[in-house]
Amino acid sequence: MGWNWPKLWNNEGLSIDGMLEFGINYWDSDTRPSRNDSLVDFGLSPIVRLQFDSFTFFGARPFIEGGVGFHVFTDDKFGDKDFGIPFAFAPTGGAGVRFGVDERFELAYRYQHLSNAGLSDSNPGIDFHLLRLSYHF
Repeated sequence: MGWNWPKLWNNEGLSIDGMLEFGINYWDSDTRPSRNDSLVDFGLSPIVRLQFDSFTFFGARPFIEGGVGFHVFTDDKFGDKDFGIPFAFAPTGGAGVRFGVDERFELAYRYQHLSNAGLSDSNPGIDFHLLRLSYHF
């Protein structure tokens, strides 16, 4: 779920806006032997977006975005990883396009790295590549 912010800056076909995103994610591992093969991840991330307002690509407007949020897990172990603590920071970056009637659809790629930033002796981190299709109400 996301809550949009008003435009922070708008000039010459470029604009900067953002959103606050909240997500609940379920992770499932097939790594054997495993100390814990599943967990639930609760995340909150502010995302800032640079929107190319005056440029369209086949009727879609491109954007780039990034932010740093935080995540809390139901366990500090997952598959063969021991995160040390059930908390992680989540730097995120990506790009995508808005399209459709009133630009209600969005297709985007995101890269996300979760790490406890050294708050624990164990800090293996984990990376995600996400492909998102969203609908804005």
